[in-house]
Amino acid sequence: MKRIGTAIHWLAAGLLFATATPASAEGDVYQHQIRRVNAIVFDAAKRSEFLVATAYGLLAVAPDGLIRRVSTNAGGLSELVRDPKSPRTLYASGYRSKTEKLGITRSDDGGKTWSHLAEGAGGLVAFHAMAISASDPDTIYGIERELQVSHDAGRTWSRVGGLPDQAIDLAVAVTDPKRLYVATRQGLFES
Repeated sequence: MKRIGTAIHWLAAGLLFATATPASAEGDVYQHQIRRVNAIVFDAAKRSEFLVATAYGLLAVAPDGLIRRVSTNAGGLSELVRDPKSPRTLYASGYRSKTEKLGITRSDDGGKTWSHLAEGAGGLVAFHAMAISASDPDTIYGIERELQVSHDAGRTWSRVGGLPDQAIDLAVAVTDPKRLYVATRQGLFES
């Protein structure tokens, strides 16, 4: 990978919630409990809310700040991506419990129900970064200590190779599913 940026300036992007309303009567999640949002997914067709991946699972945030739990079986999500050609299809990774990893899960109904899709290369993973190709949605990348790739919509995974030190996040070039951008504490790298 070659470095293409000299530094990344981190912006504190906080979610501003208007009220302290609970998510739902079933398994309430209050705004003050959400200490970390691991991923945010927007749906162009549904501008009224966005989805967030948290330790409490998948939550939907409405414009008025109301939070609702989308599903009860998602697990604690460390990463979330949406299929660009099928907006109701989501892929996630994270933990079932503090010690048991989820691997890769998939939802075809906007996050209401989830099914286990794969473990990852070499065993169960809890990716801290994932990216899906806009030009080839069957190509999905994930990072857990190393870069992994799936070319069959998350069913099977293989190790790709090394990463720059302290990889934080990644993105796939819009027109080329083999071109990656990796954000690190030292800057932005391109492969």
